[in-house]
Amino acid sequence: MNRILTFIRQDGRRFAWEMGLAFAIAGTAWAIGFFWNHRRLQACQDERLALIDQVRQEEKHRLAVEYGRKLAEKDLQLLAKEHELLELRKKAALDSADRLSLIDAMRAINQRYQRRN
Repeated sequence: MNRILTFIRQDGRRFAWEMGLAFAIAGTAWAIGFFWNHRRLQACQDERLALIDQVRQEEKHRLAVEYGRKLAEKDLQLLAKEHELLELRKKAALDSADRLSLIDAMRAINQRYQRRN
């Protein structure tokens, strides 16, 4: 430590120039590294954004296909239920007509027996 102080006292001007030069070189190296890394990071970020957009597009397409298939299945189920409902309505109408004709037949038989009595 004593030697350094002695050197500074003897050659203060030389020491100042050497320290200034060292700080200038360090600052220049830092600036070059900062801008170099910034460009590289910007390129990586652009690539990352492009990949994210590609993944989003693929996911959007996959979901469209998946939900389109599900909607088609639901449409088929809905058509089957509508067909089943129509058949049940037809059956109910026919059963109602059968009951009505059965009731009419019973009334006719009752009227016949009542006329005999």
